[in-house]
Amino acid sequence: VWGLKWGTAFGSVDYLSPDDLDGQLDSYTTILAPQLLSCPFETAQKLGAYVYRGGVLVADLGLGALQNGGQINAIPPAMAQLFG
Repeated sequence: VWGLKWGTAFGSVDYLSPDDLDGQLDSYTTILAPQLLSCPFETAQKLGAYVYRGGVLVADLGLGALQNGGQINAIPPAMAQLFG
């Protein structure tokens, strides 16, 4: 991820914080969410709405692990609903 700060052949990369999710996510075609270990229900709803509108969300298995009691071998209910 550190190497992406200079951009890629396909354009630059924006880094979003959870506070940025209140902004206009529709300007992004894909959101990469590595190590999104804390994903409260409100954040999951915002990401779910983004995916529902056609956005692509790529995350690792640790998604929402904090809300799942620290477990990374299962996805919390809000995330399971998002990813199916």
